[in-house]
Amino acid sequence: MGIKKYIILFLLCFAVRVQGQINLVMDNTLQNCPQIGVLLSNAGGTTAAKAHIIKDTLQSRCVRFQIQMQGYSGTSSAYQTFVDSGLQPHVVIGVDSVGVDPQPWIASLADLATSVNSLLTTYPAIRILILDNEEMNPSYHTGDLFDYCRIADTIHHICQLHNVLLANGGFGNFFGISCYTFRWLKANYNQDTANAFASRVFLNGTSGGQYTAANVPNSNPTLEAYFLGVDTIMKCTSFDILNFHNYEPEGDSAYNPNTITGISPNVWRFDIEAFKNGNTNKRRPIMINETGQRYNSEPNLVTNMLANGFRLGLFFLDWWSGNGVALGATPLTQNDGTINTNGTAFRNYVNGTFP
Repeated sequence: MGIKKYIILFLLCFAVRVQGQINLVMDNTLQNCPQIGVLLSNAGGTTAAKAHIIKDTLQSRCVRFQIQMQGYSGTSSAYQTFVDSGLQPHVVIGVDSVGVDPQPWIASLADLATSVNSLLTTYPAIRILILDNEEMNPSYHTGDLFDYCRIADTIHHICQLHNVLLANGGFGNFFGISCYTFRWLKANYNQDTANAFASRVFLNGTSGGQYTAANVPNSNPTLEAYFLGVDTIMKCTSFDILNFHNYEPEGDSAYNPNTITGISPNVWRFDIEAFKNGNTNKRRPIMINETGQRYNSEPNLVTNMLANGFRLGLFFLDWWSGNGVALGATPLTQNDGTINTNGTAFRNYVNGTFP
């Protein structure tokens, strides 16, 4: 009888261990396989046409779009169209005033909380909310970032009730992102590591004004403000996920990115490491819901950026596809939906047929 009990106990322990390993594999798969979507702003005209291009032409399973909270009617026709098309929506909620940009942040937190609660009640499939777009961009918002964090604190309580994760709008300033990472590397690695990173991301590498501003805090008030904006969002623990926008393959105008077919493995790696661990009170997963906006015509570069996002375990990654000649942007498709060469690279990656 004692031997039987021992055997049964052994088998139970083995079963628990195996189940634990299965759960671990599932968790790691979820963590390391990001949902790669697209923000399609140039093609399709109607929402239904965009959904067709995103799903059938680009073969993406996800789409990024915004729902405005001011005057929210209780439903979103765009959400319903995208879902009916078989796409998973990455929802950005707009909370700045409706009208001509830039606008101040919404004043009534109570009204906003009611609208967000209504949204999440109506659409329980939403699992992640992004709080507005590019909270640091003065072209969109005139309000203080501390007010933005107050909004996050209010919305986070609603999200928790619905088991929804909240992400910030996305740091849109390349220097602010790179400066934060540079200083984190200097503090947690060493000066040489930080300098190696700087040589890839700052204009003129380690010999220009951007490097000096990053290496000597408070030496350049204009550039320091970008760092402080990032730091403010980093300190807001109401964000469950940190979101930054990485438009350039690496640096901004440091060289001609159209000649690059791949990015340095240590650029996104260090950005992600710095943002994930920058606030020791709340370590968070990282996402990018706008990438590839600039200098993205090289098909191999598109594949390489997506592959690096996958390898580094981004929570999810959305590709920005829109016109912007001044930005060096090449859309994934033409206005009529005809796929471009870089769009073919995107499609081949997301459906698993890339070389």
